[in-house]
Amino acid sequence: MAHSASSDKPGGELSRNALTEALGPELGSLLVTKLIIPPTRLGALPRTRLFTELDAVLAVPLTLVAAPTGFGKTTLLAGWLQRIAAGGRLPADVTEPRPATRSPQISTAGWVSLDSGDNDPVAFGCALIGALRLGGAAVGATSLALLRGAQPRPLVAALVPLLNDLASLPGNTVLVLDDYHAISEPAIHEALAFVVERLPPRTHLILASRADPPLPLPRLRARGHLLELRAAALRFTHDESMAVLQHLPELPLAEHDLARLAAQTEGWPAALQLAMLALRDQPTPGAHVAVSGGHRYLFDYLAAEVLDRQPPEHRDALLQTAVLERLSGPICETLLGLAPGAGAALLERLEHDGLPLLPLDGERRWYGYHQLFSAFLRARLRATSTATTIAELHRRAAAAEPDPTTAVGYLLAGGLWDEAAERIETCALPLLAHGQYATVRQWVEAIPTERREARPGLCVILGVITSRRGELAPAETLLTRGIAVSDAKGSDTWRALAWSELALLALQRGEPLRSAEQVELALTLPTSPALRAAGLMLAIFVQSIVGRRAPVTRHAAELFTLLRERPDPQLQAHVLEGALSLAVALVDQLGPLEELCRAGLALMGDEISLARIGVEAGLAHIAWLRGRLDEAVTMSACARRTAERFGTAALIEPQLTSIVGLVALAGGDLEGAAEAYAQALRIAQPLALYDVTLPGRHYRLALVRWQQGRLAEVLGARATAPPGGAGAALEPAVDALLSGLEAIAGGDYAAAEARLRPLAAREADVGLLGVFGSAHPLLAHLEWIQGRPAAAAAALAPRLAACARDGTLGRLVLEGPYIAPLLQNAVANGTFADTAAAALALLEAQRAARITLHGPHHADAATTVLDPDTPALHPLAEPLSARELEVLRLLAAGQSNRAIAERLVVTIGTVKRHVSNLMAKLGVTSRLAAVVRGRELGLV
Repeated sequence: MAHSASSDKPGGELSRNALTEALGPELGSLLVTKLIIPPTRLGALPRTRLFTELDAVLAVPLTLVAAPTGFGKTTLLAGWLQRIAAGGRLPADVTEPRPATRSPQISTAGWVSLDSGDNDPVAFGCALIGALRLGGAAVGATSLALLRGAQPRPLVAALVPLLNDLASLPGNTVLVLDDYHAISEPAIHEALAFVVERLPPRTHLILASRADPPLPLPRLRARGHLLELRAAALRFTHDESMAVLQHLPELPLAEHDLARLAAQTEGWPAALQLAMLALRDQPTPGAHVAVSGGHRYLFDYLAAEVLDRQPPEHRDALLQTAVLERLSGPICETLLGLAPGAGAALLERLEHDGLPLLPLDGERRWYGYHQLFSAFLRARLRATSTATTIAELHRRAAAAEPDPTTAVGYLLAGGLWDEAAERIETCALPLLAHGQYATVRQWVEAIPTERREARPGLCVILGVITSRRGELAPAETLLTRGIAVSDAKGSDTWRALAWSELALLALQRGEPLRSAEQVELALTLPTSPALRAAGLMLAIFVQSIVGRRAPVTRHAAELFTLLRERPDPQLQAHVLEGALSLAVALVDQLGPLEELCRAGLALMGDEISLARIGVEAGLAHIAWLRGRLDEAVTMSACARRTAERFGTAALIEPQLTSIVGLVALAGGDLEGAAEAYAQALRIAQPLALYDVTLPGRHYRLALVRWQQGRLAEVLGARATAPPGGAGAALEPAVDALLSGLEAIAGGDYAAAEARLRPLAAREADVGLLGVFGSAHPLLAHLEWIQGRPAAAAAALAPRLAACARDGTLGRLVLEGPYIAPLLQNAVANGTFADTAAAALALLEAQRAARITLHGPHHADAATTVLDPDTPALHPLAEPLSARELEVLRLLAAGQSNRAIAERLVVTIGTVKRHVSNLMAKLGVTSRLAAVVRGRELGLV
């Protein structure tokens, strides 16, 4: 059962190496003592009647053990699990009052000892997964990645994959959450309520709490899904109390005194334990029993007796160590100024004397005081010591504590604000990188306001957290203050982080120009490699949005150099999460990115992570840009499957769906391409992340509509184009493309050229335009249909040159079937002939594959013919007039002569004359043949 599957120590306890291996590297920083089933106290009374009740937990999803402190909830549950692990037997030195019943079969048992630090949803989720892993279940990889990613998911969403993992486990799984009353975070209660009502049939949750948790207990109770053990059940019966007292021969009490003591403690296990300690050394214990009052007064009295009757050195040690959340030999030595080894000896002696000191691990390296006794000790410490003394104890405790989060808690509890602030500034960024915003925010807000606002680190940290919560205005105020304080104190790291975060805020507000300025300010400051890499990635994307290629090129070179010089897996994983955004922005620098992605994917093995999603989506995007369309489809499917397991598919779906459309377009399936592009646009519209790309997606769809002959939709495309954000270079570039396309659709070739040529001269600077379209093919088309093949080749040359230079054949295929005659013309004119021929071969291969897949009847539906000997691919001897082109497109739309006449406000005879003329120019003898020839030429 729990903690024994991979044991390499006697007694089934895991060694430290085995614990680390069981948790996995992702959870190596967890406090393991919180996840170990506490050992039962020597001489503890076997709660056989309660063990029998607990045996029914496998019949319900949730068991609640609720009682005030001191009622033995932890001891009961730990003893029950250890009894099950022993096959239903109690330890050899314990005699059960009655024969043991058959214990339930449990394959995996996990334990979490909760405290206030677990109110962070990320910390809580990690603790659950760590407990299950220590219990022997290999679960939680996907949930961990969701919790600890750069953009953490809500706890409810992150726990869904964990439920799926639990459903696949063989046998019964039990997870105990001890001290659940320490949890006050509503998001955790909400997530646990969701989990409880969806637990797999063989998974069972046990909560131990001083109060009822805010879960749907009435509904669970009504359904028979809840087992409850409360204070009335946990109290010692008279017989149990007597059994405990009678097993202590050193306590010389008469039978009636034993009965009176059992009655006075009212079955309260903690009071009975302390009573035995207090009375053990009294010369007349019976007299003390006779004068004792109610159990709460008795407890106060007994607690004082326990402390005051200790030797002075032990009494002082107890009071001073009361500030600790957990005790170990080395920590006690630092706190108390003891010699090496004396701390462990002290703890061993205190436990031997029967003090309420509970071991937290099987090796008895870590201990904790019983909560009641700890509360009493702290109250006595406050009453007998100065604030300066108490603060010094907390300072020493923090210095000795290896866990940084616990150490911060000590400093805050001692009111050591400056030291706490320094420790927070040291450890906050790694915690934020793992999504533990709630923990860090609680720390920062515990610092008095005037001290907090004087420290740049705390201002910036709180600003980052506030920004992540979507509170943009307060975040900007905090970050701006952090910069001002940093300027005064020369804190470059915090200033750089603040400028980067302000740049993100500006991008969220649709202000990319301001964002670009702010991120460049961040990059002027020295900082850590991780922050530098994050700033470079943001700068690459933002500068691409605003159309500044020079800084994009410079920042990309620095980013890849940084990654080569610092082969840090965590740093690379962070960059790989953004691989898709980098692939979109770095169309002209794909080589280093592709190399990084392939190396990263090879190292991932079967890992499921946000970095894997980024890599697979990025490689799919790179593959289509390179013209490897089959690979693009395969990698898209991989990325989609991985993202679906995370519940994050929507974030990459617009790009993956666009790849489907592009492949359909390359095969001549205009209808399939239009459908995919329209779907990608619909998915992207509600996602703020894609605001800047919406105009480009809109143009893709309009370009396909034009090639379908759906001219009415093309003529209205510009008016319905979505905005792309103030300052985004893509929006005016797309506006020029749409304007030119509308003019072509309307037959106004001069206007089309006038609108497209200025864009063609500067489009190399509009980085994002490289993956959505280009003015050069449209200009080449204008020359082509007007019978100027040499000029058409020259107009297409810049696009061919860019694709040849960057190895991005897919950007030619992106244009659709209308580019085929333009490519053949380039081959004939010797204009980048190899690149044009390769693009033609790619189009033909996709068209052939589509016909093979769907059958020969699709050959007629294909919208282009790629045979270079086909006469239709040569320019017309006499180009169509604007009116003839308009008539041809109305014919392609299925309009009759009468409908065309009404549309153009001419007579039917005039329409017939136009049809006759255009058929003659096209060299065909029927209206249908004219439409087919027009599509082959890219005229419709």
